[in-house]
Amino acid sequence: MASKFLAICVKKIINDKTEVVIMLTANAIADVPVENIDDDTFNTREKEIFAKACPTINLDTAMQYCMDSKNFLIQMLETFCEDEKSKKIQTAFDSRDIKNYQILVHGLKSTSLLIGAENLSEEAKSLELAAKANDLDKILNGHGNLMANYAEIRTQISKWLEGTS
Repeated sequence: MASKFLAICVKKIINDKTEVVIMLTANAIADVPVENIDDDTFNTREKEIFAKACPTINLDTAMQYCMDSKNFLIQMLETFCEDEKSKKIQTAFDSRDIKNYQILVHGLKSTSLLIGAENLSEEAKSLELAAKANDLDKILNGHGNLMANYAEIRTQISKWLEGTS
């Protein structure tokens, strides 16, 4: 059964060339039951509820990056909310550790896109490039907005996840 799931993951990775999925696949194999693969999508009502609860997340994008698996997406959303990356980003910002800031916002860019938070991903990308260029002014001007949006998205997701329990 696990080999069937692995084959689906590998096929999806090859089709999308998604590096993030490759990194997460090893952890997901043991956690997602194979028998739920075929009925592992959002119905119309669930999509509407999700869109109202998480208006800044593109569910179609999220599903694409999460192998069209509702269960896998939920796992990624839970991880996104549990992760304390915001504290690390803030610490790097406060200490003006531009190199670590660049690495951390790069990670936020990737995980945000993975869950369909496209605008947050673009904000993080902009600050990643600013850090790479050592453009402290751009970082200073954009950091607060990035962190506020990151917190808001985590709040939206957490509320939605509470409603699915």
